[in-house]
Amino acid sequence: MHNLGVAHLKGAGGFPQDREAALHWLERCGSADAMYHAARLHAELGRSEQADRWLQRAAGAGHVAAQQLKHRLQHDSRI
Repeated sequence: MHNLGVAHLKGAGGFPQDREAALHWLERCGSADAMYHAARLHAELGRSEQADRWLQRAAGAGHVAAQQLKHRLQHDSRI
């Protein structure tokens, strides 16, 4: 499912570039990497609440980049 999400995100492998289809597959995958990609994509689409929810899930699942981004965002919000 993660690969399908990325294929739709990039428009690769014969799939059209489609952000909503990418989210559909990424959100159903369950891997920390897919959760992180879903968070980033929601953020790009201006959906901050969904982005935060998926970033929390990815960080909780041990995704290092998600943990770092979450820490950075928390630090920036205190400034």
